[in-house]
Amino acid sequence: MGGMKSLECDSIAKELWKFCSSRGIWVSATYIPGRKNVIADRMSREFNDQTEWMLNPAVFLQIIEKLTFFPMIDIFASRLNHQVDKYISWLPDPGSVSVDAFSISWSNINFYAYPPFSMIGVALTNIVQDQATGIMIIPYWTTQYWYPTMMTLLVKEPIILPQTKTLITLPFKPEAKHPLIPKTKLLAVLLSGDASLTANFQQGLAKLSWTRGERPQGENTIQYLDDGKVSALE
Repeated sequence: MGGMKSLECDSIAKELWKFCSSRGIWVSATYIPGRKNVIADRMSREFNDQTEWMLNPAVFLQIIEKLTFFPMIDIFASRLNHQVDKYISWLPDPGSVSVDAFSISWSNINFYAYPPFSMIGVALTNIVQDQATGIMIIPYWTTQYWYPTMMTLLVKEPIILPQTKTLITLPFKPEAKHPLIPKTKLLAVLLSGDASLTANFQQGLAKLSWTRGERPQGENTIQYLDDGKVSALE
């Protein structure tokens, strides 16, 4: 009359039973071998390891300490690569608190996000609409259409991450190398759609040379993390 491992499934099973019982419908469960259950099992069998890349956990800890911002939830993750205990997955996941980050409000959740690069523009729009605040890992691509929007949402100076072989890894395949890391710098940015949080930083933004995609100069240099230490970009 229901499941024993999941309270949510048990509740759904009871609701289904009540619905059918009140309408004179008889429901029976039939076992189908996995090899024949092609449609239902298709997504779980088509595993794409290119979606499981994660930031080196040691670097993640340095980032949140440097930015003095401690996320409550990882909004683009899975049971294999989440950096925070609570996470939102793209597909159904036994450990996630929700599915599809864009289906919920980001307000008041203090998030961490390492989104697919193709979704950065949509994610920034969500931050503005929900007045959300969080850390995002993005490529240092100053010519992308979303870059100016990202700059208006900054709360603190970005952190340039080191282009080391272990910066981005696959949890189940440590020897794998991310194809973009040798060619692309990554930024850790603290963003907010709440104007009251961005106001102070935005006032001095025009003075920083890196806002124009130039090499950082003077005191207002971007910082990068390397070998457990924070150093100024040379």
